[in-house]
Amino acid sequence: MTKEIILISIVLLAVMVTLAGILYYTLFYRRHVFREIAQSAPISNEWTVFHLDPPLQSEKQVQEIVLVISGARFDLNSDDGFLLDGNVIQPEVEVAEADGIWRALPLRGGRISPSGNDSASETIRVSGVSFRLPKAAKNGFASLRIRSEKAFSCSKIRWHAYYIK
Repeated sequence: MTKEIILISIVLLAVMVTLAGILYYTLFYRRHVFREIAQSAPISNEWTVFHLDPPLQSEKQVQEIVLVISGARFDLNSDDGFLLDGNVIQPEVEVAEADGIWRALPLRGGRISPSGNDSASETIRVSGVSFRLPKAAKNGFASLRIRSEKAFSCSKIRWHAYYIK
């Protein structure tokens, strides 16, 4: 009888641990997916093109391209992003499906850094600037291109897909 209780307890514990692992994986680990597209990418007034192999696919509710820019700040009044030297940057980001037709991506905003608020200037420090991707076509997005009137460097360019809830 005691051996049966111990065996049942071990089986129940194993089932609970397995279910907890599945729940963690589903709710937290797989909620956000990142794919690095480039590192140390200089951006200028000429289009910088990145070929995406494999193409980006719609995996979650939200897909976005994130430009990680060291020291960037975001003005809450004008929606402008700017560099440490005060220069305003307004990058343009476009994606193309396999058909080669380029589609402009809307600016979604800055990714707020912890303790980045400066109430005196009404700016916030951002870790990156994001652009919302539309739902991908059947074959996904094969190319990405970026330009900006004011040159800057992205420490990383990433694709980020996630569920809102």
